[in-house]
Amino acid sequence: GLAGAAHAAARRAGLLPVELDEDGYGRLVRVHGDNLSALAAHRPARGVAPALLVVADRVARPDPVPAWRAVCPELTVERWPEDHHSIVSAASSARLAERIARFAADSGLAEPDAPAETVEAGPAGTGATARDALVVPS
Repeated sequence: GLAGAAHAAARRAGLLPVELDEDGYGRLVRVHGDNLSALAAHRPARGVAPALLVVADRVARPDPVPAWRAVCPELTVERWPEDHHSIVSAASSARLAERIARFAADSGLAEPDAPAETVEAGPAGTGATARDALVVPS
């Protein structure tokens, strides 16, 4: 069926580990669907602390900043010339972690050496996915 063809194509392209069989692939697809449903249903409470929004700016979708600003009045926005995948790639992850830690320290949210908490989600209606924008609340 279609799932089998998708699984085979993803394996041929090297996108899935060799040990992931078709049943495992089906479970991943279901979890992904459940995650998308949960994200679409989520309605965040208004924030009360400084927050950092790092936007992947090479993504074709509505601007997520207005929706984030509606729930995070103390929002700092940075637009990075990244896409949906590259913003969380190995090449960008160290830069992103450093920026999060610096923001937390500069905002008085954490000690400079303390790990920052990240929430990977977007307000409903923004078209943002977890990989498009990262918000770091206290």
